[in-house]
Amino acid sequence: MNARGFAIAACFTLAGGAAVASTPVVDRVDGLMRDLVSRNLFQGAVVVGTGGRIDYAAGFGFAEIARRVPFTPDTRTDGASMAKTFTAAALLQLAAEQRDDLDAPVRGILPECLHPTTRVRHLLVHSAGLPNYEWFDSRVPKGEVRTNGRDLALVTRGAPRPNSTAGPRLCVRQCGL
Repeated sequence: MNARGFAIAACFTLAGGAAVASTPVVDRVDGLMRDLVSRNLFQGAVVVGTGGRIDYAAGFGFAEIARRVPFTPDTRTDGASMAKTFTAAALLQLAAEQRDDLDAPVRGILPECLHPTTRVRHLLVHSAGLPNYEWFDSRVPKGEVRTNGRDLALVTRGAPRPNSTAGPRLCVRQCGL
């Protein structure tokens, strides 16, 4: 698949079918996914496309096993940390195409960001010194959904100072190197 192609595998939670015509790519993806499902290595939804067109979309398994609610490509779900991988890949691709600057201040993209020294690169390598999940979790009432927008609003309102200086030294310290 070329640089403009994309593949999104969302969440992990067995029986769905491709919603598009058979092509060599669709057949290959479908065969791979069904093999993984048959070996209990995948449950969830997969969407693959090229140039803004969806080539393959299928759900596998159950989003809610107890109620036997099937997983489909339209099933809403928490993608956990998967978004980080796709976001990083997109940003690195934009940087390679010189359409983005990894050393740009985050504040130039998100004016709400109250940390003027934080760069895009710091967020990508988790060296921005931002608070951990517990800080966010303690500020969201029980039973309410946590979203990225809500987390950004919490950082904006709460304005926690980075727990250390952003940059490589923080990364080295956090990684124990």
